[in-house]
Amino acid sequence: VSIKRAALMVLFLTASFGVFDEILQAPVGRTPELMDWIADVSAALVAVTCFTIVRLAIRKRDEPPVAPVQGD
Repeated sequence: VSIKRAALMVLFLTASFGVFDEILQAPVGRTPELMDWIADVSAALVAVTCFTIVRLAIRKRDEPPVAPVQGD
C-alpha cells in the first residue's frame, strides 16, 4: 500500500469513527458537537503527517547510495 493511500484510509476511517462517536453521544446525555469532530480529524491529520514524514525519512536513509557518474 502506498503512503498516500494509507494516509487517506487512516483519515477516512478516523473521520468516519468520529462521526459515529458524535452520533452515539446523544443517548448517554452528551451533546454531539461539530467542533469535537473537527478536533478529531485535525489530530488525525497531524498524526498522519508526522508518520509520513518519519516514514519517508527512514526510507530515504535506507536507500543505497547512488554512485557518481564518471565522465570521459
